[in-house]
Amino acid sequence: MTGFPTTTYFAASPIIRDRIVYGLDRRTALIAAMSKGRANSRGIVAEYVEAFYDYDEKRGYFGKPCFDEIVEPFRVGRGLVVPVKPLITIVENGLQVPIFTVGWANFPLTNWQMRLLATIFEDAVFSLTDFRKSPGEFLCFPKVGKGDSAKRQPLVWKRGDFELLSRNELRECLDEFLLALEDAKIILEEALRKEQAEAPVVEEKPMGETPLLDWR
Repeated sequence: MTGFPTTTYFAASPIIRDRIVYGLDRRTALIAAMSKGRANSRGIVAEYVEAFYDYDEKRGYFGKPCFDEIVEPFRVGRGLVVPVKPLITIVENGLQVPIFTVGWANFPLTNWQMRLLATIFEDAVFSLTDFRKSPGEFLCFPKVGKGDSAKRQPLVWKRGDFELLSRNELRECLDEFLLALEDAKIILEEALRKEQAEAPVVEEKPMGETPLLDWR
């Protein structure tokens, strides 16, 4: 709850976009992956970028980009929204195609969670007039195999591949999330109070006893 990821794939996004938009060559892309972003993440970023290039050799992205930096809200509750942002949106065969991708080495989502994700995309993006006929595309490159022989393989799905949640299923899910969010706030507040109570007390000196300059 209070922790942060130790690694990040953030640096991969502009590299992959440049591949789709400008045809960035693999060698330059890997140099960028190993020199940009958080140092401890560069290896996994390069691995992810390499997997995308392998997939693109077969897929062959050719569409022109449009709707730069599109971000659409998915409304969870009153005053609470989740921003939904495709990596890039391109025009292919006369259709606007938003492309979503994540760099996870493992893909932990169940079929039900995939249905929820597809429902969120449908509500936030594909409900818009310009995207109602769009196939959309979601990419992930989880590792297949064990140990050193494990290799990233493309996992691709498009709009319509998963049954959307019904209105009641979605509402139940969101209600459960909002309840969990309130519980998390209570746990976090208690953790912060405990941390403050256990923090060492710093004795403050009167202003007259605190030298403004210490030349020692």
